[in-house]
Amino acid sequence: MVDAKGRLLDRAAMEEDLFWAIRGGGGRNFGIVLSWKLRLVSILATVTVFTVHRSRNQSATNLLIKWQRAAPSLPSNAFLRVVMPLYLGTRAGLVAAMADTFLELNVTASDCTEMTWIQSVLYFAFYSTGKPSEMLLDRGNGIGDPSGSWMRLARSP
Repeated sequence: MVDAKGRLLDRAAMEEDLFWAIRGGGGRNFGIVLSWKLRLVSILATVTVFTVHRSRNQSATNLLIKWQRAAPSLPSNAFLRVVMPLYLGTRAGLVAAMADTFLELNVTASDCTEMTWIQSVLYFAFYSTGKPSEMLLDRGNGIGDPSGSWMRLARSP
């Protein structure tokens, strides 16, 4: 990347805080990223999304602390975020993985919905999963992203 002072920085040359900031700091003002390597994963025919609502009165704070400790031990095909959970596999696989690693969250089969990966993209963009995936090609709607920026990057479903 090139920072605001015009310095060319690679991973070894940048400070740890800058490295993590450009990976999701959200400010978009750290410099210009000239290249980015992605590690792609294979997508199975079935993925599972799940929603578990917990309030502060239901030990949500303790669950977040536990999540921070458990997340590194989850299977590599579990993408668990506080707001957007996705598991690359079946409902049964997710429930079993969570029971082994994060029992306190109490994920049940009824919290989960199996779908294709492209349906999960629609789900996380706040579309109905029954809608055609071609909807993602409409770059002007901005649904799911206040700036609409990721929608403009879609080339095909």
